[in-house]
Formats: sequence, C-alpha cells, structure tokens
Amino acid sequence: MAEQPHNANGWEGLDEELREKLRAAQDQREQLTVLNDYSWTVRHTQPHKALTAARYACQLAESLGDAAAQEHAYALRNLAAALFLLGSLDEALEHGEKAVEKFRTLGDLYGEVTTLLTLGWAQLRKGYPEHAYAAFARALQQCEQSLRQNPEDARMQQNRAAVVSAIGSVYKAIGDFKTALEHFLEAYQLQVQLGELRGIAVTALNIAGVYLQLRNHEEALRFAEQARELFERIGDTYNLAITLSDLGHIYGLQQRWQEGVECQQRALELYQQIGNQLGAAAVLSSMGVLMMHYADPVEALRKLFAALHIHQRLGNPYGQAMIHREIGDAYYKLGDPDRALEHYQLGMYLAEQLKLPGLEAEYARLCADIVEKPATKEAYRQALLLYKRYHTVREQFLGQQQQQAIAVLEKRLEVERIRWELELYRVRTAELAEALRQLEQKKAELEQAHEELKRLSAERTEIVHILSHELRNLTASILTNAEVIVRGIHRMSLERIRETAEDIVRVCGYMTDMLMNLSRSQDVDTREIHYYFQPEDLMQLIGEVVRHNQPMAERKDIELIVDSPENPAMLCIDWGKVREILENFVQNAIKYSPRGGKVWIRLRRTTDGGMRIAVEDQGCGIKPEEMPLLFKRFSRAPGSRPTAGEPSTGLGLYICKRLADGMRSRIWCESAYGQGSIFYLQLPYREGIGPCFIGDPIPEEWTRLRADYPTLEEAEGRVEPRPGWIAYYPPTPWDEEDTAGEQK
Repeated sequence: MAEQPHNANGWEGLDEELREKLRAAQDQREQLTVLNDYSWTVRHTQPHKALTAARYACQLAESLGDAAAQEHAYALRNLAAALFLLGSLDEALEHGEKAVEKFRTLGDLYGEVTTLLTLGWAQLRKGYPEHAYAAFARALQQCEQSLRQNPEDARMQQNRAAVVSAIGSVYKAIGDFKTALEHFLEAYQLQVQLGELRGIAVTALNIAGVYLQLRNHEEALRFAEQARELFERIGDTYNLAITLSDLGHIYGLQQRWQEGVECQQRALELYQQIGNQLGAAAVLSSMGVLMMHYADPVEALRKLFAALHIHQRLGNPYGQAMIHREIGDAYYKLGDPDRALEHYQLGMYLAEQLKLPGLEAEYARLCADIVEKPATKEAYRQALLLYKRYHTVREQFLGQQQQQAIAVLEKRLEVERIRWELELYRVRTAELAEALRQLEQKKAELEQAHEELKRLSAERTEIVHILSHELRNLTASILTNAEVIVRGIHRMSLERIRETAEDIVRVCGYMTDMLMNLSRSQDVDTREIHYYFQPEDLMQLIGEVVRHNQPMAERKDIELIVDSPENPAMLCIDWGKVREILENFVQNAIKYSPRGGKVWIRLRRTTDGGMRIAVEDQGCGIKPEEMPLLFKRFSRAPGSRPTAGEPSTGLGLYICKRLADGMRSRIWCESAYGQGSIFYLQLPYREGIGPCFIGDPIPEEWTRLRADYPTLEEAEGRVEPRPGWIAYYPPTPWDEEDTAGEQK
C-alpha cells in the first residue's frame, strides 16, 4: 500500500471513496493514475473536485520527477480543463501550454489533442479567435496523423469530431455562420456515427447558437432541447447549465417570459452547485434582462447588480464592461437616464481599457442618444463628440473584426498547406515503400536465380566429374579386359575368356545405369511424371526385383531374404515407380554389404490398409550427421563406400524421393554406423484405379492421403526399438509441419 505524500495533507477536499482508492494503491505512480482518472472523469459534473484532485496529482508528480513525466503531463491537462470550466482562463492557458509541451516531448498525440482543445476554447472565450483556430487546427492535424496510423482508434475519432465542432465555433465567433454551420453538421454526423452522446449534445448546442444568430428561433429551440435532453441523460452539470441558460434566452426572444426565467433559475442553481461564479453571473444577467420585459424592473435590477458584484469580486473587467450595458438599459426603462448614462460611461471606459472597440462604439452611441435629449447647445456639442467617437471606434472595431477574420483565414490556409504537404509526403513515402518492395522482390528473384545458377553449376561440375572420372575408369576397365582377350585369346582358356567377357558386360551395365540415372534425374526435375495406379501383388513385384538382382548378389555371396506374412499382398500402386524405388534400395544394399552378408526385404501391412517395405543390409551404416545428404541430388555420404568399389552417381535416392513424393508415399532411412542401414518405402492405401491418361483429374481424396501410419505389429506393441539406431525423415511437399527434416 502506497504512503500519501507529506504535502497531501491527508488528501483534504477529496471524497472518502477516492481517498480509499488512494490508500489502496500499490505505489505513488498508481495514486497518480487514480487522481488523474478521477479528475478527468468528473471535470464537467464537479469541476471544483476535479481541480482539487488535479492539484494533488501535480504535486505528487513533481515529487516523483522524470519517472512520472507522462502522469505529470496528464495532471497539468486536467488542471487546465478544471480551471477553464471554473472560468480561470489565464491559469488554464498557463498550465495547458505546459502540458502540451510535455506531451510533444513524450510523443503522446492523444494527450496533446485533448489539451489543445482546452487551450482553443480558453482563447475563444478570451476573444482571440485566431489563436483559438491555431490550437484547433494543430489538434486536427494530430488527430489525422494518429488516425492514419490506427484508423480504428475510437478515442481519436471522437476527438476529431470534437475538433471539427470547435473549429465551427471559431467561424461562428467571427460571424461566418455558413462555414460554422458546415463544420457543426459534419461534427454532428461523425458523433452520431460514433454514438458519443456528450459530443452530440455539445454540437447540437452550437448548431442552436448559429440558428439563433440567423434568427431562426424554431430550429435553435429544437437543437437546444435535444442538447438539454442529452446532457440530463449523461449527468453533465456544467454543459446542462449552459444549455438551460441558452434556452432561457431563446424563450425570451419568443416572448415566453415565464419559461425563460424558469430555465435561467435552474441554470443558476446548477452553476451555484458546481461553484462556477462566472456562469452564475452570466445567468443573473440574463434573468435581469428577461424580468425587465414582464416582471418588476426593481427585481430585474437586483439580479443585474448581483451579477456585477460577482464580476467585481472575481476581478473580471470584461464581465463588468458587459453588465453595465444591461444595468444602463434597465435604468433607462425606469425613466432614470442620468443613472443609465452613468453606467454607459462606466462601460465605455472599461471597454476602452480592455480594447473592445465594438463594445466601446456601442456605449458611445448610447451615451450620445441620452446626452442630446436636453436639446441645448452644450448637449448637442457633447452628443456630437460622442457620435464622432462612436463612428471612429466602430470603424476600428470593423477593422479589427476584418483582421481577425483574415488572421483565421491565414491560419486556415497555413493548415491546408501543411496538410497538403503531409499528404504529399505520405504519397511519396508510399511510392518509395512500393519501390523498395519491388526492389526487394527483384533482389530476392536475383538471389534465387543466383542460387539456381550455383546449383546448376554444381550439377554441371558433378556431371563432368562423373563423365571424366567414373565413366573414364569404367571405360578403362572395359578397354583393359578387351585388350586381354585380343592379345591373349590364343593362350586363354574358354573359362577365362568367359569371365573376362562377363566383366566387360558388368561394367557396361554400370555405365548404362549411370547414364540412365543422369537422364532420369533430369526427367523428374523438368518433366511432369505420369502415375497410374491399379491393384497389384507386391510379393510378385518383390520377387521380380530379387530375381533381377540375384546375379549381382551372388557375385558377393550375399543372400537376399524376403520376409512377409502376406502372400499375395495386394495394394493399389504404380507398379513401375515402386519397382524403380525397390531396385535402387536392393542394389544399394548389395553394394554397401560385405561379402557373405545378408539383405532382408520385409513387407508389412499398415493400420490404414497400406504397405511398408523395408530393405535392410549389414553394411557399414551411415553417420548421423551425413544422413540428411542421402536424398539430395549428387549427394553421397562420405563416410560410407561400396564394399567392392562399385561406382555411384549420388542420384539414385534423389530419384526415389521424387517418385515417392509424387505417389504421396514416404521414404526414409534408419541406420547405426558400423552395423547397417534400413531404407523404408511406405505406400498409403487408396481405392480405385487411374488416372488413365495424362491430364486426367486426380481423385480429390487422393490429395489427402498420408503415409505415416504404423504397421500392425507397431500398433500392437510387438516391435522393440533398436538401441543406437537413428532414423532420418526427409521433408515431403505434403507435410503439414513444413520441417526441413528431423532426426529421431
């Protein structure tokens, strides 16, 4: 549980519920988060409490230093918002500008946008629409930048709608009601789409204000009533008070005096409830004006003087300058022009000090109207001076209004220029990104082509090696045996001639096999291989393979043993492709087996109904690190050599692998170095026959066949593992786990 800071003074002024949350916080940073969340949440309904919480948060953040930089920025933002809602505009601007600077340093767009909104509203309330527009325009840029990065950010979408509405208020302040209404309606539609009730209500109230200026009282009333209903629903006391005050004004313009005063009275109660004295003064002034039209003028004056005293107590000369007009009008209606003139003159003096030429000109006209009434020469002279002052100040005011409008327009053009530059930068960035993507793609294609060229070059080198080394040796052997026969035929026995001729035949067979493998490897790589499946007897196929390789085995005294519990063993297969694979397995087993050894050919049924064929030898075996080389093109295991010096191209197992993949079969190896090797071919069960011709469709169910089922013996637990034997499974194109091969 975190300790409260020494300057918190027991968290005085905070609700007990908030104090409990602060005591329950784990550390002071969590306390900061609690204070900031509370302050921002209650700023509209309880601005005084929001202000207190924000001040505590600022104190706590300052004590934590840089470790709480972001929390400090949000505390300053909340402090500025509460001060603005309570009418302390200069303080709100001071703290808000500090918050914006911190948010920019932190790169926090959300915090910056929400603070810029407060700064803009404060500037607008102070009568500086051009400064307000600059703040709102900056906020709009940040919103759009954030939404480009994350278009689904609901908070930033709401902020953008609020900024568009705020910009409409600037145009309303400078009298451009058409542009103001366009912005308000755009914001209204956005907020309706987002379902943001407070935003909808604020914008509806702004639209009501525009219609009020355009003297369309019915539309103004409709939107103001909608705003009131929404603010009541969400419990926004501050904005509800503003709305009720505006409704009272609209009712007064419609001469619905009683309804107008009732709305103003309720607004006054709300302002007093939240402690907003400036708001209370504004409502008292409006109530006084309304009462002048239908009630006791003396009571109206009491309301107006109450408003004046609030402005004086708060030190608000702007409010005093405005209220003297209402008091002067009241005295004039009561038939006391001298008192009226006194207040008009006070108002004129304040307006001059505050540099409010529009208000000063209005006061000069009112004073002139009263001064000329006695119809004396002196009165006319004074009235003439006042009229001159009225026209001079009015021209100054109109010039100032025009300058403000021009300043806003210049800001708008500057913002549009920046937005255009940002869009151009975005487009160029996108084009550059696309160019880089294409460049990377070309680079990848070139690297792939380079690797392909390297592979082809390596294959060419290997082929040249085979032709220049292996075939040269075989040719030399043929030449030597042929010369023996030619030169010694008259001295050689028939048996010797027969043996020499058999050597020539055997070597020619090796050469034929090598050339066939070279040609076959090109076929499996470059041509579409056609498969034809039909029910066949695998025992019959194995018998043919054994008979074909029996002479080769007998030359090394190797025994070929067939082991199968089934005979016949029927399965739907491609006879030619399966025989080609088994021929390679058996020939390799004979090549790498020692003289007098044994080779087993085992056939077992798998649980899916397929078959597994295993060819085991007693050869030298394969080193574990060399096993991944077995099924690659032109690859041989360096640590394993044929026992009788038989030639090898390193293509046989590569071809077998490609053929097995085409049949959706699995091929793998199991070995123990120094003990022997087993090569496996597992054939899946498939129904039916076909395809019969090239181009015929393959049955859909065949594309889902797998060859990884256990044998019946394995499923029953009747197979014991062999210690020291390691299996290598080369990857297949149809593996769900696209591995690069694994050792088990």
